[in-house]
Amino acid sequence: DVFYGAHRIIAQYNQEINDDLTVRMTPAIGYDSVGFSLGNAWLFDSYSWVFELRSDALWQANDWMTVRPGIDIIGGPYELGIELPVDPELLRSFDPVQEREPFRREFTGTFWAVDPFLEAWIMPIDGTEKLKLIPGLRFNTLTLPYYSIFSVDPRFAVRYSPVDGTTFKAGTGLYHQPPQGADIGFNETDIRVDYERSWASEIGVEQRFTDAIEADWTLFYKKLDELIIENENLQSSSDPFFVNGGDGRVFGMELMLRHNPVGNFFGWVSYTLSRAERYAVPIDESRQQARDSGDKEWRPFEYDQTHILVALAGYNLPKGWGVSSRFRYVTGNPHTPFDGGIYDVDGDQYLPIQAEGDLSSRLPSFYSLDLRVDKRWTFKRWWLETYLDLLNVARGQNPEAEEYNYDYTESTYIRGLPFIPSIGLRAEYEF
Repeated sequence: DVFYGAHRIIAQYNQEINDDLTVRMTPAIGYDSVGFSLGNAWLFDSYSWVFELRSDALWQANDWMTVRPGIDIIGGPYELGIELPVDPELLRSFDPVQEREPFRREFTGTFWAVDPFLEAWIMPIDGTEKLKLIPGLRFNTLTLPYYSIFSVDPRFAVRYSPVDGTTFKAGTGLYHQPPQGADIGFNETDIRVDYERSWASEIGVEQRFTDAIEADWTLFYKKLDELIIENENLQSSSDPFFVNGGDGRVFGMELMLRHNPVGNFFGWVSYTLSRAERYAVPIDESRQQARDSGDKEWRPFEYDQTHILVALAGYNLPKGWGVSSRFRYVTGNPHTPFDGGIYDVDGDQYLPIQAEGDLSSRLPSFYSLDLRVDKRWTFKRWWLETYLDLLNVARGQNPEAEEYNYDYTESTYIRGLPFIPSIGLRAEYEF
C-alpha cells in the first residue's frame, strides 16, 4: 500500500531594480504526507509542514555575461514512523521459535536544507547565443536534530549554434541527494548515512525546423555511488540499518519532437531508451576489494524501465476552453519470480524458492490514456482556471508488483491506480 499527498500555496514576486538587475522570490508553504508498506511487515509513514523559498537575481554584468546568484531553502517540523516485524536487537542472537513483537520507532523534529548556488551565462562571441558557456556551483546542506551534512556540486554546460536553428549542447556535473525518510534508520542520535552522489553527463543536439516544430536528441550517462543500501552487518538497533555502500549507473538516449503553442495546437512526443543498474556489496573489506579489482556484476535496478514513450496533444478552443490528451507506454519493472515454497517448521512459515535469479523477469508493460478539459476566465489583474482530469480512461493491466499466496504456488498482480476523475481549479493574481 502507498499513499502520498502534497498541498502548496505559492507566491511569486519579481522586482526590476534597474536595467541590469532583476530580483525574483518564490515563497511557498504546504503540508506533505507519504507512506508505504510491504504487507503488514514493513511500514513507513511521514508527515511534515514544509516552508520553501527560492530566490535568485539576474545581474547583467556586461554585454557578454549574466551572473545568477540564488538560494533554495526548505524546512519545517516533521513526524516519521518506521515499523518492522521484529526488533533489530533480536538479530544478534536470532531464535526462530522466539515470540516476535512488532518493532516501531517514531521521530519528531525539524529539518532545514539551505542550498545557495551561483551560475553564470557567458556569451564570448559578440554577446550572442552562438556560443554560451554556463559554469555553476551549488552548496547543499541538511540539518536535523543531532545530524548535519553538506556537499558541493560543481557543474558546467555549453551550447553552440553554428547556424540558425541548430544547437549542439553538452553538460556535466555533480549532484547530491539527501537521505529520504526511512534511510536515517532507527537511532536519531546516531545517524550515519550521508548524501547519495551522481556524476551526470549528456551530449545532444536541438533542431528547430519552423517556429512551431523542433526536435531534441540527447545521449546521457550517470555514474552513481554512495547509494544508501541495507547494512548486511546489522546486529542491533544501535547499528545503522542503512549505509552508503551502493554503486549504480544509468545510460541511454532521449528523443523528443515538439510542436510549440503556436496557433491553437500544441503537443510533443518523446521516447527514452535507457538502462539503470545497481551494484552493492557488504560494508566490509570485500567492498574495497571489489572496487579495486573492478570485478562487478551489475544487476537491473528495481525501477529500470527500458522503453518510455509519452505523447501529448492539446487544442485551444474559443472562449477560453481547451482539450488535451496524454498517452504513456512504459516497460514493466524487473522483479524476482518465485516457484513454490519450502515449509519452515521452526518458523511456521513458507520460504519462497526463486524460479530464476534476482530480478530475472519483468512485470507486464504499462500503458494508459488520460484526457483533460479546462476553461479559463481572464480578468484585468487575475485569472481563474477550472479543469476536469480523466486519468486512466484507457489502461492496461499496469501491475506494480506480484503478490503470492501463503505457499508461493499461486500469484496475482497488484494493479496501479484505476480510472480517476478529478475536478480542480487554479487562480493567479498579479499585484
